[in-house]
Amino acid sequence: MDFSSCRIGDEGILHFLQSLNEYDGLTSLRVGDNFISEKIEKVVVEMLEVNKNLTEFAIHGNRISLSCLSRIRKILARNQKEANEREPNKLKTELYRLQYEQKKIVDAKEKLKVQEKEINKAIETKDTLIKDIEKFKNNETYKRKALQDKIEEQKVELSRKKGFISDKKEELEKVQ
Repeated sequence: MDFSSCRIGDEGILHFLQSLNEYDGLTSLRVGDNFISEKIEKVVVEMLEVNKNLTEFAIHGNRISLSCLSRIRKILARNQKEANEREPNKLKTELYRLQYEQKKIVDAKEKLKVQEKEINKAIETKDTLIKDIEKFKNNETYKRKALQDKIEEQKVELSRKKGFISDKKEELEKVQ
């Protein structure tokens, strides 16, 4: 903002500097060729010390001492340096965040691999159990058929023996 040659006095610049903290986007202020005196130098420096956004403060053409102008230049240089570092700091923060996210992704991939191995092992175990069950069923079916055949043989043998016994009984009855 440019308020050069606007006949602003000490009270006006103090009021403006007090409200300056509310405007974060304001980085440049020109108040040259006004009626600002050395009486408020200390207050101006203190207010500028607090404001970190202002990088240009043109106060030439006022009754300000060289030592005050030197302190203002140092404050503005500090603010400029911080402003220049803000973007790289944001990038560094984003870089650290992305590296953290990347580490989380790598950890998640490793966990996924472990889970996939466990799933594959469970599938193999299931397949093995299914094969074992099929073998068991086949074996039991074979045993059942063998037992049924044996039962049939024994029934035939029993029938034959019953027939033999009944023949013997008949013979015995004939003999008696």
